Amino acid sequence: MIRFFSKVAGTLKILLYKICSGRRLKLNGLPSFLSTASIRTRKKSRIVLNKRSYFDKGTLLRVTENATFTIGKNSGFNSYCVITCRDKITIGDNVMFGPFVTIHDHDHVYKTEGLMKTSGYVTAPITIEDNVWIGGNVVILKGVTIGSGSVIAAGSIVNKDVPPNTIMYNKKEVVKKEIER
Repeated sequence: MIRFFSKVAGTLKILLYKICSGRRLKLNGLPSFLSTASIRTRKKSRIVLNKRSYFDKGTLLRVTENATFTIGKNSGFNSYCVITCRDKITIGDNVMFGPFVTIHDHDHVYKTEGLMKTSGYVTAPITIEDNVWIGGNVVILKGVTIGSGSVIAAGSIVNKDVPPNTIMYNKKEVVKKEIER
């Protein structure tokens, strides 16, 4: 019952976003948007949400000035995902994201003599093709394409392209070393 009211409140919230943002938010059908999910935009940003896309509780979508975010039909984010778009993020149809996924199409410029906070960003678009499954706690970084039919294992860091129909995981080595006192 609580989830039902959260969906109703989320639908009202997305419609209010549409009224306030005008052309910056394009709805091709109604997405499912829980009340605790949120969108932050800046002027000249663009968001396209296709029918049956969904944003579960605590998910945050930030689209900055001159950036474009598009999500396809039947694609959506599980709980507490963070998406920061400073360039372009395109997500195809039927893409599933596990909880706590982060997607960033930029890096901070850190080789600077000034303040890092104000030194800017290096950006590159991200493309996630159709029928992809992204496991929980995955980090997707700038400039990658994840091919259709691929699966990204939980906890992976994606910093290179993933070909279509590929299972991608990071092989982690556990290192244990006694502390000498």
